[in-house]
Amino acid sequence: VSKGQLEMYHKYVEEDFVPPKPDRNEQPPKKNQGVTQKNPTTNLKKLVDSGLLDEGQKLYFRHNGRRISDFTVTIFDGKLLWRNKRYSMSKLAGLALDGLGLDGESVRGPLFWYTDNGDSIKELWEEYLHKQSASNTASRGFNQVGKVT
Repeated sequence: VSKGQLEMYHKYVEEDFVPPKPDRNEQPPKKNQGVTQKNPTTNLKKLVDSGLLDEGQKLYFRHNGRRISDFTVTIFDGKLLWRNKRYSMSKLAGLALDGLGLDGESVRGPLFWYTDNGDSIKELWEEYLHKQSASNTASRGFNQVGKVT
């Protein structure tokens, strides 16, 4: 028991002490208040469907700016195809990092996969989300300045 808890206990046992009543007008904190909303998980299938990537396109694992040729993969049905097995981006990035003698336990896969022309999957996903956000705003009847049309 802490010193502060003991002091509160002593106040409660005194006869003239009345604990403060909660303010009924005070609003409870809103759900997720102060918490930034997490972006949706990167989805290769959506990137292919949107035309930012192609089915069958090669992707390359990069670490510290170096392409690791052992981990050249193909986009196949929303996953990475490597050595005739399908993997998530994070799982295969973890295996690649393990192979380099690094910790591959908790990996944000899209950070490590790149197209032949150097576009990162992470950046392509951010571009996709931005386009989706812009099209959702336009479809709700807002113009470019954010005013209702």
